[in-house]
Amino acid sequence: MLSPATPAWAPPFDNAVALYDEGFYVRAAMLFRTLAMNGRPRAQARLAALHLDGTGVRQSDVQAYAWATIAAWQGGEAAVEIRNTAAARLTKELLARGERVAAEYWELYVVPYLE
Repeated sequence: MLSPATPAWAPPFDNAVALYDEGFYVRAAMLFRTLAMNGRPRAQARLAALHLDGTGVRQSDVQAYAWATIAAWQGGEAAVEIRNTAAARLTKELLARGERVAAEYWELYVVPYLE
């Protein structure tokens, strides 16, 4: 549930940001994930940042890398920094896994929304 300060008519991404700003991290993460799975690069980058820090979601550098990678592939400049931070934390094997997950996410969560 959004706080009274959050307008009900706000776009979903703005609602997710408002939830995050109000400290409802799990709810924000759920909305960012829904948006990310529907091809939204800004939401993919935000979800990556949440995974990087473990805010509202399980901390996972592989997930952070994968979500940031597909956001970066779509031109998300902020996602590049998140991806690079996650990559620096990963072993060679986990980085390869992150690449595979990113490729899978690209097919599942980006390709269906490309025009």
